[in-house]
Amino acid sequence: MGDHTECIEIDYDPSVLSYGDLLDHFWLMHSGVNHGYKARQYLSLVLWRTEEERITAEAKKKEHEAEKGYPVETEIAAFSHFTQAENYHQKFFLRRFNKAFKPLEAYFGSEKQLIDATASARLNAVAHGNLSMQEVYEEFKLDPELSEVLRSVKW
Repeated sequence: MGDHTECIEIDYDPSVLSYGDLLDHFWLMHSGVNHGYKARQYLSLVLWRTEEERITAEAKKKEHEAEKGYPVETEIAAFSHFTQAENYHQKFFLRRFNKAFKPLEAYFGSEKQLIDATASARLNAVAHGNLSMQEVYEEFKLDPELSEVLRSVKW
């Protein structure tokens, strides 16, 4: 268990949101303190892909330390590879609601497509209490077929 670090990979459009903006949001939501926990699995970690991202990450870490007034233990390291977790770990909160998960499974046709779909990510957020179904309906209102599937979801 100690040979990996659990993390997320974020795809974003840098013309809409910069790497620095992502890091600002990260630091709002994350203390950067490991509380004495030394295992790699839950390490506080920011990965960079370019030299520009490395410089930005280090600067943002220093800004966060100055704002918080304590040293941040978050490691900043070069990205090497990403291994997606097993399917049964994907959409964890949504999977708890079989009546919500099954219509999506039927609509997308494969588990990979379901896991990669924005709609299932949004429903996972609903299942966790971070988004409302009304917000999901609004986001997908221009896709009539998917909208119908989303409206068939039962919790």
